[in-house]
Amino acid sequence: MFTDAALTLADQLVRMVELFCATMAAEACKRRVAEISVPLWNRVRKLERRFAALYAMWKAGTLPKVRARRHTSPRGGARPAGVLPRGVRWMERLLPLSAGTLRCMLAPLLDNHPEARAFVAEVPQAGRVLRPLCRLVWLKVPDYLALPKRKRGSSPRPSPQGGERLSWVSSAI
Repeated sequence: MFTDAALTLADQLVRMVELFCATMAAEACKRRVAEISVPLWNRVRKLERRFAALYAMWKAGTLPKVRARRHTSPRGGARPAGVLPRGVRWMERLLPLSAGTLRCMLAPLLDNHPEARAFVAEVPQAGRVLRPLCRLVWLKVPDYLALPKRKRGSSPRPSPQGGERLSWVSSAI
């Protein structure tokens, strides 16, 4: 990607995002989709800042401990609707040059950078930055970065029998 050996993994990601943002701003204006450019710019920049912060903490040895994932009910705490589209390959359709630019720089960075695998192995929080970037430009998430497959339940919950159902009704009356 970049030939300067002095660039760290985070430096390369920062430069990659700068080039993407410059390309995206011009393309969004030309294709008249400027209303999507600001939220997209903010999303990618936020991911870049998070990655750079994690990388700096990793190098300094001051990483926070990984917390257990909180389980929330499927109905509670609905996420507010975002401004960015959520469909498949939306960015490739709206901004093909920008999506291609980001994809062509991100793929070699994840596949060939000597620190990438070690960083993700030691800092699993980095996956929460890199996976959305991959999905954004329709890039297959590398195996070392992919989440494990979720296990499905063996069978659905058994439905209560008629007599059991009536027992709680009669106690409530």
